[in-house]
Amino acid sequence: MEKFFEYYYNYINKQFPSSISQKIVNGFNKKRFTTFRVNTLKTEIDNAIQRLKEEKIEFKKSSFFNNAYYFIDLNESKALKLSLIREGLIYLQSFSSMLPAYLIDPKENEVILDITAAPGSKTTLLSALSNNKAIIYANEKDKIRFERLHHNIDLLGCKVNLLNEKAENLDEKFHNNFDKVLVDAPCSGEGRFLKNDKKEYVKWSDKEVEKYSNLQKKILNSALKTLKDGGFCVYSTCTLNKIENEKVLEDISKHYELDTFKNSEIFKNIPDVYVEYIYLKKVKLPIYRILPSQFFEGFTITFFNKIKRLD
Repeated sequence: MEKFFEYYYNYINKQFPSSISQKIVNGFNKKRFTTFRVNTLKTEIDNAIQRLKEEKIEFKKSSFFNNAYYFIDLNESKALKLSLIREGLIYLQSFSSMLPAYLIDPKENEVILDITAAPGSKTTLLSALSNNKAIIYANEKDKIRFERLHHNIDLLGCKVNLLNEKAENLDEKFHNNFDKVLVDAPCSGEGRFLKNDKKEYVKWSDKEVEKYSNLQKKILNSALKTLKDGGFCVYSTCTLNKIENEKVLEDISKHYELDTFKNSEIFKNIPDVYVEYIYLKKVKLPIYRILPSQFFEGFTITFFNKIKRLD
């Protein structure tokens, strides 16, 4: 175990200041709270909170987002047995995973694509934030994961158009179609590492990182083709290295004219956010990294407007 994290520290330390690399690795030592939100499509927040209190479930409200909470002692497996979850009244979701939907900020009648959507955490939050008034498309190519997405959409009472397609080919059906796209890309999952849970990191390797980076470029390219000129894109991964983030964006900027979007106030409430900037031609784009902690999985996120395709 320690040998792996020593290797990983050396790997990540080539990309970041040593103080940040050390914070990342230290974050993998911390026990993470099980976090959740109330599904406002099916119940009022006060009603769900009262139910939890009646069942003597200890929890606290997050100071990071509205409608975000964490259990004091309940782990994920025990939380999943709660009747409120089985009824779709609350939904387990990491705080990091909530960020992209808040940044998309869905509005009534906006046409929005979540291009790699399973199991549906971000899709269902988009639905809730728009009170089912945004026109949302959620795509997942894997049949089993698609069924899980379908289940969560139904359970939480969301109105979503479901797609079972390869994300990297989706532009063939939807060209310049969407007002906003969310690309929460499949990745090597470094943000989820825990030192006491080998299954979270046993498959990680430099080769896996490169494999995901190539796939991410294809998916982001497809997503931007489906996006209208002037449309808004959020790109995120639950990993931390620059191969799956900055390098993907640098490659995509060869084919698109992009523009920075105003910085979001939401990051001011989050502890341990490390911000770097990359220059994509004349565009200075902020890359936000949420460092792993007891409340947050490690996460990387950026957002921008697509002006037009260049080739």
